[in-house]
Amino acid sequence: MQFNRNTNSCSLPSVSGPSTSTNYQSQAANTSSEMQQSACLANNYGSSGTTSMNYASTGVSSSASIPRPLQHVIPTCVYLMSRIAVHMEIEGTAQCPSQVMLAAALGCEELGIANKLLAQSIFGLWMTSSLLEIQLKPHHRPYAVRVAWSKLLERHSHGNEIERKYDEPMITLRRNVFFSKKDEEKIKDPRILELLYEEARHNVLMGRYIMEPAHSIMLGGIQARVELGPYNSHTHTIGFFR
Repeated sequence: MQFNRNTNSCSLPSVSGPSTSTNYQSQAANTSSEMQQSACLANNYGSSGTTSMNYASTGVSSSASIPRPLQHVIPTCVYLMSRIAVHMEIEGTAQCPSQVMLAAALGCEELGIANKLLAQSIFGLWMTSSLLEIQLKPHHRPYAVRVAWSKLLERHSHGNEIERKYDEPMITLRRNVFFSKKDEEKIKDPRILELLYEEARHNVLMGRYIMEPAHSIMLGGIQARVELGPYNSHTHTIGFFR
């Protein structure tokens, strides 16, 4: 297990929930063919996006062309750092691996991601709360991790008993910590860059990136340009910012 006590974040190698028999054994890293398979699996799971976007054909009955209702669905939201939530209804949610859920979330047309296979290698699903942050491996099942959350808090968080009792995690889309900086510098997709920028902005504002004051001022200027446009001495006065 890789665990950073400063940020309470870790990469989870194995989890066993108190009421599940799911076995989380270590598996090899994803290849491009596996990511293509995950896109196909997303279709089989029958997930739907925030705007009733149907990611999959739900199948038809043998007697009529009536869509088969989804079975064992637990409504699920994946939260982005850009304050957007992707709502999904996935068949067999409790058994759905994070690899499939990630492919379904990135496949939402509203996100506007052109190269979805590349995005699957850049981003990952995380289970996060104020006490603990875990990046899920492709074979981890978010539902089972949620069931085992209280035990994970006991082992890996510094929260007291009351804090652990009321802690509520959520599934978030974040940068894959194993994606190299060298490969990140080659990314050209504007939507992927926008998602990475939103996450970096959040980490800077939360004090997770330690930097020199000069760098902080420079980044503040970039963000001001993004939000307010070019500097105008008549408009952007001290009173304007107050």
